[in-house]
Amino acid sequence: MADYEVKGAFGGAFWIDLLGPAIGINPPGAESDPDRDPATGWWLFDATATELLYQSYQLPHGFVEGSTLSWEPHVHWHKSTSAAGTVAWRLRYRYANPGQVWTAWSDPITVTTPSISDGNTAEKHALTTFGAITIPYARISCCIACEIARVGSGDTYDADAVLTDADAHVWVNAPGSVQMYTKYRTEVQVANE
Repeated sequence: MADYEVKGAFGGAFWIDLLGPAIGINPPGAESDPDRDPATGWWLFDATATELLYQSYQLPHGFVEGSTLSWEPHVHWHKSTSAAGTVAWRLRYRYANPGQVWTAWSDPITVTTPSISDGNTAEKHALTTFGAITIPYARISCCIACEIARVGSGDTYDADAVLTDADAHVWVNAPGSVQMYTKYRTEVQVANE
């Protein structure tokens, strides 16, 4: 078998977006679900409460199995007013490879410093990442459930934070897999499973 999945079509592995648009999510969470902007459908996360949403991802067939940089989830958002203050975004996740039992929810990851700043400016596109997260033995078609929350009581911005999108970067080395349900893996990777 050719080693396209090892070397990648472009001479090595590369990143792609693993999309989970925030606009397409509407279940109420255990605490409270956010309001929606009637003009855009974007989510309005309150300044005084913890509001949350759930979404799910499926790792693509081009995913680098056994990668130490499995995925990097992040939120795209902006402030609704031009005012100072931090916004605290929180992530919890759980996952399962096909044929496995879902894991328990992870410990919460809370971040108040965005990777791309909001500049205390209304409607300035900001990005907050939760960092690179490794999922041990993740395989193609692994499903990941996420709980995304704004912890309004734990930050200092006193107005709605607007969530426009939530996605994750994943490390891939091919446009897909040669086989339908499994990906070519080296003998070393198989031995470690």
